[in-house]
Amino acid sequence: MRRMHLIGLVVAIIAVGTGAAVAIRAFADQPREEKFRQAVRSADRIRIRSGGTCHRQVESEATLFEVKDRAGVDRVLDAIGIDDELSGFHCMCCGEPTIEFYSGTTLIASLGFHHGQSLRWVDEWEGDSALTAESAKALCDWLAEHGLKEPLEEWQEGQRRAEAAVLRYKFNERMIPKEVLTALGTADTKEKAIAAFTSRVRGAEAAKLYFEVLGGALYGWDCTDQLESLIVQELLPLVGAVDMLRAVEMVTNDPSGLRGAARWILWNAKWEGLDAVALGELTAPVGRAGLSHPDEETRRRVIWALWRMGTPEACIALRECAASRTPVVEATPEEMAQPYGMRTMMPQNDEVESKLESTAAVVYLSRLDDKQSLEIAERLLAVSPPEDRDMLAEAVERLREK
Repeated sequence: MRRMHLIGLVVAIIAVGTGAAVAIRAFADQPREEKFRQAVRSADRIRIRSGGTCHRQVESEATLFEVKDRAGVDRVLDAIGIDDELSGFHCMCCGEPTIEFYSGTTLIASLGFHHGQSLRWVDEWEGDSALTAESAKALCDWLAEHGLKEPLEEWQEGQRRAEAAVLRYKFNERMIPKEVLTALGTADTKEKAIAAFTSRVRGAEAAKLYFEVLGGALYGWDCTDQLESLIVQELLPLVGAVDMLRAVEMVTNDPSGLRGAARWILWNAKWEGLDAVALGELTAPVGRAGLSHPDEETRRRVIWALWRMGTPEACIALRECAASRTPVVEATPEEMAQPYGMRTMMPQNDEVESKLESTAAVVYLSRLDDKQSLEIAERLLAVSPPEDRDMLAEAVERLREK
């Protein structure tokens, strides 16, 4: 399994698959850039067209602009720099736009541009070629000068994600024991990555650590980086219910750990595997931790999960949300930027369609017949926006029923 070499993250993150790219053989006998330059040394014209290099629909492709002067062609050629060590993956999309190099009327090379960061030369390079940082920026700037701003925007988003990954690594470095990090850095399979944790931390202490790592994410919980995916998919399922509950008790005074517990139990809907009675009084603080997350979509998922959980303790957290008594954690844009990773779509049946979290919480409480929320519901109805009035009126009517 090829390790991810992204701004030094090889020591912390094992490439267990993100769904965005597939790793293949990364090395060739001839350097990629050298092979390309030999092929295009006679190029005297460049055409930029729409579309990528696979699944082409030629009839719908368009010439976006052309470069015909020597200086312009040389500028593009000089801007292309390949990092062989980072190359060899295969992006799952076709790229956009495509840079075509001509000698006279003969097409001699077509490079698909992917996300402002890599190039694909079909049948010539094995896998995609990662551009050096300087090269990626130069090509994106050049395209933007000609009115094609999307690659530059994608490159900028990539930079934000890379910086977010560095922040996550630094956080994990503080949270994870040194001996675990060392073993993780030498692991080259998923099994070895799992063993880096399970052979060194066990039981409630392990679950506590996993909660602390998961709770450090202030970006939306629908995004999981590779280490988080390992924890959610492989490590936490190994922890028994008794140790899991003990770990929740251990993090009640730790905001990060408590958010991690909320992420696992509520966002990932794992309360069903725990004894709701045993979870008991821990439910409200776990709910508050989830409801304090700075990402709105994450909070909406937590509200829905508390409704589905439906216990008296879950209602406490929902009432506090309805009354707007749960402060949201302040986070910088850098902390909320999502790193590279998997996006997870979680089903939410019968979700309340309201822009206001307080309205959603009250409607869910009314479905649970939580009479204690009647006063809050009446107060919200009195000041409700027109689009929420009917659903709040229905909630109040339901709560008034004996």
